[in-house]
Amino acid sequence: MGECLSLSEAHNFAILDDKLYSTVQSKQDELKRELDATNKIKKCFYCGKEVTSFCNSHHIPDFVLRIISNNGYLYNYTAALDKASDYDKIKIGHNQAGTFKLICVDCDKKVFAKYEQPEVYQKKFSNEAFTLIALKNYLKFLHKRIYEKKDYQSKIDSMNKYKDYFLSDLSIDFFEKELPKIAQYLCYEDLFINTNEDIVNYKNKILEIKNNTSNYQIFYYKKLDYIVPLAAQTMIALFSDFNDVVINNCYDINFIPKELHIAVFPFKTCSYIIMGADITSGLYDNFYRQFRMLSENDKSSVINYLIIRYSEDYFYTESLQNIIKCNEKVKKYIELTSCYVNEISNEKIIRAFLYCKEEDISFNLSEFIRNTTQKYKVENLKYIIKSHSLNNRFDIPNFLDKKYAIG
Repeated sequence: MGECLSLSEAHNFAILDDKLYSTVQSKQDELKRELDATNKIKKCFYCGKEVTSFCNSHHIPDFVLRIISNNGYLYNYTAALDKASDYDKIKIGHNQAGTFKLICVDCDKKVFAKYEQPEVYQKKFSNEAFTLIALKNYLKFLHKRIYEKKDYQSKIDSMNKYKDYFLSDLSIDFFEKELPKIAQYLCYEDLFINTNEDIVNYKNKILEIKNNTSNYQIFYYKKLDYIVPLAAQTMIALFSDFNDVVINNCYDINFIPKELHIAVFPFKTCSYIIMGADITSGLYDNFYRQFRMLSENDKSSVINYLIIRYSEDYFYTESLQNIIKCNEKVKKYIELTSCYVNEISNEKIIRAFLYCKEEDISFNLSEFIRNTTQKYKVENLKYIIKSHSLNNRFDIPNFLDKKYAIG
């Protein structure tokens, strides 16, 4: 591990080689253009107008990102991952940070002006403006899922031969040679199904906002008299409240998740923290009652924890990067947030196969997977609740606290 810098040293310490950045960025831009070409959408998703090109929409307002950028660059969560590639670890220019292409220029400028202009925050921030934050979140996540669906489908298509193993006689040779690949195939199939469900869900949420059938309300709005070192705009399906009572059961296939929407916007001399949700379902009522009983400092620690533990949609300063890279707990949470864990381990399949072989019982892989998956989901919910418990917020530094301020 490298030497840990003080906050003042870290804030002024530059580690990016401009030539390396230029080379790597050009490769990333080329890959992005290839994806754009294969996933071409011809109509603005919001207004339906046919377009030849889309707005390079910022998820987090660009004027916010500029505040905490260093020479125009910022870090995102991948910079904290020890296993990240060199491509992942480089800084991101504010003009490309968290952008997506799904709506036209007119919609991006007109629809979201009520929260993407600095002067809006000089007056009382309205629920109408907060609803637009939620709308931008759904558009960004929808764009992400559309790309992921295409990616998973291509991977599944290239591995379709592994379907044959569901019905074939299995041998030890299979487990020695092919099981890792079929486990990966199952992982992609699961991800493809989940991604498709998310796309339908996000489209419905966007339509509800357009049709005024939702009711987004601000739970928490706070102006800080200092500049925080990170900017965030995200939505999370909170697993449980402060008493570890389930809010969103991620393993109930009939349950449609309800999201909590969070924004942290640093300005030139202050910062704003905003949190709320669609209150139609009442799903977050207990969470909100518990939250408002906390001290102001603890409220910010909760929001800090939710961003780090649940989200990937935030960017931060170089000063914070040099602190995060020295904090193993924060790095662990970031890594857990960004990885996917296959629900059925290879070991479980192998043990079941060997048992059936010993007892001279036929082994049906697809049946085993179906039964084990259901059992796993019931058992694993307890682990998910524990690992994401809001009581864990004290394990990591509160980067929204004044001692981490950059101005």
